[in-house]
Amino acid sequence: MTYPYLMMPGGVQTALISYPGDQGTTLGPTIDPGTDREALAESVAAVFTDGLPIDRLSIIETPQVLATTGNTTTPASPVVTPEANRCVSNLPGNDRFTPLAPDPLCRDWYTEGADLGAIPAPVIIGDALTLATILDAEPSQAAQTALANGEAVSLHSQFVDATGTVKLNLNPSASGESTTVHIKAVVEKAAEVLPFGVIVTHETASRLGLQTESSQVVAMTTREPTELELAAIDRKLADLAGTRGLLVHLETGPTADPAMGWLTLALSGSIVLAASIVALTLSRTEGKRDALTLHAVGASTKTLRATAAWQGTTVVATGTWAGAVIGVLTAFSMNLPGSGSVFSAPWWALTTLVVATPLVMAACGWLVSPGTRSSHR
Repeated sequence: MTYPYLMMPGGVQTALISYPGDQGTTLGPTIDPGTDREALAESVAAVFTDGLPIDRLSIIETPQVLATTGNTTTPASPVVTPEANRCVSNLPGNDRFTPLAPDPLCRDWYTEGADLGAIPAPVIIGDALTLATILDAEPSQAAQTALANGEAVSLHSQFVDATGTVKLNLNPSASGESTTVHIKAVVEKAAEVLPFGVIVTHETASRLGLQTESSQVVAMTTREPTELELAAIDRKLADLAGTRGLLVHLETGPTADPAMGWLTLALSGSIVLAASIVALTLSRTEGKRDALTLHAVGASTKTLRATAAWQGTTVVATGTWAGAVIGVLTAFSMNLPGSGSVFSAPWWALTTLVVATPLVMAACGWLVSPGTRSSHR
């Protein structure tokens, strides 16, 4: 399963808007009516700065989200993917999280984030610092120039059409009414796939007539914050007036479990080794008469051992490699559009098994092959 990053590892985030979830639920914090959202964002930024080892910090603004409740339809994304770039997994009736390998158009997958608990941010209003905070790196000169010239920067190549522009639905409504505009754009890919779409400056957003609001505060840290630091941040956020449910999220990336990985490798290796020993034993039992014949016509013990080693290597390698290929192909079939799941192969474990097992069996074949004494019986 590909890990759904909400931001770059080491980053912290606090959502400032709520939006509709499934079955009439609401996701995100509760902001009291009349609360000055800009002042709230500044307060959250101050809490981050005072309590965390901040490297870069930005208040992210997005187009205003319409109030949606109950059966109201959520407005469509303001970013329109060109038809030629649309992944088949994104078509109606298919699972848009399927994508990650089979279709080249799906490899740079993008999600609005609601299904993952992220704040939907298809369009971001900010500047070069905002982009640097999201990327956890300095933007390219092309991206900085594009922003300075009133153009857009897309974090996903599929949003940009063949003419080098992105299509935006300005102020989309639940009824489907909107004004579309094309704006020149460059692609600036992050090291990981993030739930952010296209960034424009405040000046460009104003020119396009976009109504914006502060939707989240994000920051990159110089080191990973401790649990105590994060707990202290949550307490301070809870004390802010006019809000309930403000929490800080630390993006750590996928958590690896080395012990489980080694245990899985050990169990898999034991099964493969046991099956290989059985196959090698049967092979040597059946080949005993051939070994005696070869020795009778002058074959040396070294030749017999080499024959046994190559025989074991061939038998075990064929089975191990064929099993690995069939297993991987079967697992990758889960990635096909419409399957609803994804698979990421543990290449290091597979490589260890398919390389080490034949070598071990070759050594065993050499050691247990019949010597010259076997021919005198």
